[in-house]
Amino acid sequence: MKQTMREHRKAQGLSMHGLALKVGCTATSIYNWEVGDRIPSSANLSRIARALGVTMDEVRLVERRATSEKRKATT
Repeated sequence: MKQTMREHRKAQGLSMHGLALKVGCTATSIYNWEVGDRIPSSANLSRIARALGVTMDEVRLVERRATSEKRKATT
């Protein structure tokens, strides 16, 4: 079973703020990506993956799934 971005972050013992510092963004951006309100740029995907110790594909799958679920909820 794939882990979500949030689960990867928690497994690393990082707060949203801590991950934001590693990625070079704001904690608000981390929140928006985790809940699927926004999708990170490819540059940020790379930074997120590196900070979490996962591949970009794993991060992308999480984002696609979150976005897909959000679309289903609004239709």
